[in-house]
Amino acid sequence: MRKDFTPEDELLFLALGGSGEIGMNVNLYGCRGQWLMVDLGMTFGGDEYPGIDLVFADLEFIEERRDDLIGKLEESLGGSVRCVGTGPMETKVIGIVTGGAGGEIYVASREGIDTYITGEAPHWAAVAAEELGINLFLGGHYATETFGVKALAAELSAQFEVPWEFLDHPTGL
Repeated sequence: MRKDFTPEDELLFLALGGSGEIGMNVNLYGCRGQWLMVDLGMTFGGDEYPGIDLVFADLEFIEERRDDLIGKLEESLGGSVRCVGTGPMETKVIGIVTGGAGGEIYVASREGIDTYITGEAPHWAAVAAEELGINLFLGGHYATETFGVKALAAELSAQFEVPWEFLDHPTGL
């Protein structure tokens, strides 16, 4: 099993556990020799947080310029990224949810996220992003979910010495 894996110029994504499960979304991103672990988990507020419905991880430490982020996303996803760029040019807080989570734009806003990255969104979410002053990036449902599948396959292949093949079948969504 390979123990020293340093990412190069590509953006690597590895879902470490529980993606899609409430309170368990932990993901690892790697690029240019650096790894970033992001806990995108959410949980319900409960008695210890009166008046709070949902609790998300604080991602304030991520700062990117919007235009740079568009280019990085397009390069890593291998296609165009739609941006409803009505939020700030200087990004302070980024929220990332792969697949089709654009309908959570109001939750993102309540959590103070100014740049929300996901795969796809309904039309009304783009209008909401404009009203809320949030940057909404749409990279495609399929395109945003393939990183974790490929990384997991490579890891399992190395660990169990079995071949693997990714059957790429993008739908354009």
